[in-house]
Amino acid sequence: MQTLKYCLLSILWPVMNGLAQAPPQRIHTLTVGDRLPDIVLHQLYNYPVASVSLSQLKAKGVILDFWSTWCGSCLESFPEMHALQQKFAGALQVIMVNNYPGDDAKLVDNFMRTRKKRSGQAFTLSYLLQDTVLNQYFPYRSIPHYVWLDEHRRVAAITGQEELTATNIQALLEGKPLALHVKNDDLLFDVAKNDLVKSDSAAARDFLYRSLITGYKEDLGAVIGKLTTEEGKVYRYYIINYSLLQLYQLAFADIQSLPVDLIFIDPAVQPLFFEQKEAGSKKLYCYDLTTRPVEPRQITHDMRTDLERYFNATAKRENRSMECYVLSANAQSVKCKTRGGTPAADLDKESLNKYIRNGTVADLTATLSMILNKPWIDETGLKAHIDIIFPYDFYTYNLRQVKAFLLGYGLVVNEAARTIPVGVISPIP
Repeated sequence: MQTLKYCLLSILWPVMNGLAQAPPQRIHTLTVGDRLPDIVLHQLYNYPVASVSLSQLKAKGVILDFWSTWCGSCLESFPEMHALQQKFAGALQVIMVNNYPGDDAKLVDNFMRTRKKRSGQAFTLSYLLQDTVLNQYFPYRSIPHYVWLDEHRRVAAITGQEELTATNIQALLEGKPLALHVKNDDLLFDVAKNDLVKSDSAAARDFLYRSLITGYKEDLGAVIGKLTTEEGKVYRYYIINYSLLQLYQLAFADIQSLPVDLIFIDPAVQPLFFEQKEAGSKKLYCYDLTTRPVEPRQITHDMRTDLERYFNATAKRENRSMECYVLSANAQSVKCKTRGGTPAADLDKESLNKYIRNGTVADLTATLSMILNKPWIDETGLKAHIDIIFPYDFYTYNLRQVKAFLLGYGLVVNEAARTIPVGVISPIP
């Protein structure tokens, strides 16, 4: 189970006169199994015509992808959506549905142009702007939000991004039933409703102190939050559908700042952290603490105690000797000395021009750690900031290629053992 990722909507958008033609009857929310009326979609871009009815779409399956220009998770999914549209060309029609009032044609056009200039990738998916009707049929509180329609334009699924796979799409196109998790935003965690405790009993809600740990809760989304007094004291802290490792990182300051690949989980407690039926799949948990108003550090202490008490595992930092990539500098390192300017970096995998400008060696080693899976140690001694311009395909480089590239900037890579701080999660004796 992957951690769910969504951009939460912070406002309710008013119902406007639809630019997608509304059916004459009153609009009712649709769910899996319902049929979408044959509405006309207006303001459709990257499609042969500007308006089309659902019945005119030739594809066997349609995926409505609700998005906005300000949703980072939506933008990250663009390459995947392009790949799926190309893979199932002719059989699948992806329509990107944007009903955010601020995303008008001019803003979105500028957005697409900027994205193409930055990444070299044109946006070729069909997209719908200023929609209000589809939003009423399929209301949501978080995006991205996907509605799957079969060849009869019945709702086959309503999902988040984690269900969007080629295997599932193939099943849709073959007319097979889809047993996918339903993304029901009406059930997203609402701190006022005590979603982790389903009880109408007044006695069940009449408590002074309560600490809860549960497993994964379907449809509650993934959220971390707290309720505080005017003085900044915390009286409720909740973490919904996060991995146990993330809970431990939040509760134990010793491992909080360490990269995940430097946190080691003792085999004796690994079954608590990972699903055995699917290697590497993370289990998700919920934690909810209600208490008298206390300082934030007390909340962390209480959470740490709760985790240790239930899971019988603790976390600490220790020093270990490990094989690392050691970065040093030679006389040619003057080549990477910054020429100044506003500190900036663009290290996105899709970007045509990847660079670090007036950055630090730590910025560089953080990037390198995403490419080669070992700790990086900075022994360059460089105090000045650096400028690095990376090749477009740098993320595909192997160790030999990385070494050769960095040597051009006077930076030398060696493999050696070093004693470094790591995190260890182990059973409590």
